[in-house]
Amino acid sequence: RRELARRGEPAPGTDRSYAFFRDVFVGSEDGVVIDVLVTPGETDGGTQTLYFFDGISEPVLLAREGDAAPGTEGAVFGPLESVEVAITERDDVAFVSTLDEGIGGVEAGVNSTGLWVGGRDGLELLVRTGDGVDVAIEGETPDLRTVQNIIFSPVQGLADNGRLGYTLWFTDGTAAAFEVFLGTPPTACAGDFDRDGDVDLGDFADFSTRFGTSAGDGRYDPSIDFDFDGAIDLGDFGAFAAQFGRDDCGG
Repeated sequence: RRELARRGEPAPGTDRSYAFFRDVFVGSEDGVVIDVLVTPGETDGGTQTLYFFDGISEPVLLAREGDAAPGTEGAVFGPLESVEVAITERDDVAFVSTLDEGIGGVEAGVNSTGLWVGGRDGLELLVRTGDGVDVAIEGETPDLRTVQNIIFSPVQGLADNGRLGYTLWFTDGTAAAFEVFLGTPPTACAGDFDRDGDVDLGDFADFSTRFGTSAGDGRYDPSIDFDFDGAIDLGDFGAFAAQFGRDDCGG
């Protein structure tokens, strides 16, 4: 057991102290994100703050209510008390948050929500409501649509290999699902779970440990759920078996 932070201690990156711990989101053996309320200041009653801890270096302030939101032009984070953080075994972090209305051109229901990703080195904005997103198939005429809503599940939307999935709803009533890879580039083979360039016994071992699990189980990993039906079953085994032995995955 290790103590990460204690009420009354100075909160790094601020002139405040830790006041109340709301939630702890656990990633690897060392990586943890803590949602903590820091003590009130002269103009506020205390602000919700996300910190990244790795047990080695000083805690990193990821996001704080009222602080500048990365990737925006003058916008600041809104209340963070309802934020749910996804964190992987590699300590990739992702969360959806709102922005304060009226600051930096933010309008409620127009451009007031974003999906941020990052980790101990800070955050970057992945997508924001109000953004234009091209949904055209590669090679076709651009088809730009405006984002109205962002759907991201911190439980199922971020796999331990950095594969992140989310859904965007657009102002014209349509929607589309997307995936990106955080950190290292994706492998060319869906069955190359350890991203070493081939689909071999190491990947089979990874698949075996997740076989029979479903969304909501602690061992369920959406990167191994080939057909995205929420369960790792015989259908996924067939998809994995079809790729077994490939050595052209890029690594």
